Amino acid sequence: MKSTVIMDTGENISVEINTEEFKAGLYLQQSICNEMGVEDIEALKIGEKISFRVEKAKAEQLDKAEFVNIAALKTEMKVILSLEDYNGYMRDAAYPARMAGGAIAMLSLFGALFFWVKSRRAKRSNRKAES
Repeated sequence: MKSTVIMDTGENISVEINTEEFKAGLYLQQSICNEMGVEDIEALKIGEKISFRVEKAKAEQLDKAEFVNIAALKTEMKVILSLEDYNGYMRDAAYPARMAGGAIAMLSLFGALFFWVKSRRAKRSNRKAES
């Protein structure tokens, strides 16, 4: 490991880890840092050997992109972020969006049902008025 950069705005924390081997910085996003804390990352030493995982689609970008999101991180002595923890954090971060999507779908369904019932009643009223 060459260096770590911890960006703390007071409300949100994110981390970038730079290595000798890759051009791209290894980025640990805010939603994960806010949940797990960054104490173990702050304790990393320059030159310390780290292992990390990235999404398969991002692996090709390690020598091209400015940064790549990491999904797991460990040293020889300690697991800092496991893949299982990463998946849990990402699931938790997506929960509000999934709930909002579900709520919008339900509202749309009720709206469509309301207007369908309203149009059926209007047709019945028109038939009664014509007879």
